[in-house]
Amino acid sequence: MNDSRRYSFRELFGAGWSVFRHNYGLCLGITVIFLVVYILLAVLSTAFVVSIVFDEGSTSGIIVNGLLGLFMSSVIIFPLGAYLGFWLVQRVRKGERSQRGRYGTIVVLSFLMAVCFLPTQIAQGLGDPTGMAQLRMMPTMFKAGFDRGMAKNTLDAAKKADFDGFDRDVLQKKYDEANARFKEAEGRMQELQTEGNPGMQLLAGLLALIAMIFVYFWGPWAMKAALDPLEEAASTGQALARGRELARNGGPWNIWWVPTVFTIIMVASICACCLPFVFFGLPLAFAMAPGMYMCLRGEMDSTPAAA
Repeated sequence: MNDSRRYSFRELFGAGWSVFRHNYGLCLGITVIFLVVYILLAVLSTAFVVSIVFDEGSTSGIIVNGLLGLFMSSVIIFPLGAYLGFWLVQRVRKGERSQRGRYGTIVVLSFLMAVCFLPTQIAQGLGDPTGMAQLRMMPTMFKAGFDRGMAKNTLDAAKKADFDGFDRDVLQKKYDEANARFKEAEGRMQELQTEGNPGMQLLAGLLALIAMIFVYFWGPWAMKAALDPLEEAASTGQALARGRELARNGGPWNIWWVPTVFTIIMVASICACCLPFVFFGLPLAFAMAPGMYMCLRGEMDSTPAAA
């Protein structure tokens, strides 16, 4: 194994693609697990924040949302991604187990990564100060839209049917009332959406890009090194040092251009439809970091990609 030389874009990209191609079933399974957990956490955290924040446009919502996001990312989301990603490394290595008792190290590394994205969350909150109010409006809009749809269907059925039991005037009145409630909710939502700050939202996007570039030079590799029984990276400091060392094996450009290309592929799959995103884009994204990690360690020179 040779992990002291620079690996090219082609080698790093090929490693991720090889892991994806030979382990597609596991990549898809990991995608489903992560999506279910992430969506569940997103719904629960959103409901929690909305339930305790009452003032529209107040900074309390931004603070609570940022702290909750920091906690969720550090304790659940990033560690889950790390363990699921190392599952692929285990498969390629034909079953080598991850290090036990390293969850604390993974949480600390996840916290450091999440902190890097905290300015992005703050800028997003300031750029969309009515975000909490919009979330609280969603149940009202959904109910109003559902009531309007039901009233419309009943009214249309009554107009088509030649039956005296239908009081068309009453049904028309119910539809008009439901439609008025929906239009009112829709108008309020549009008012809230116009109160955003485009400049701050642009800054949030820039901060997210900077954070991703910075984190990718140590984060994924440090977390995998902490889980890897072939690495001596039990402490946070050792894992960080090893992560930076491995990142240097990809050079200052290749280590970042590879995920950029994978991201473009994933975005294209989103634009194509939901199914290509779930069945191709995301599984490919999950295979990227494990494949690159093994390539940066020099394993893809000698380790077969197929499980």
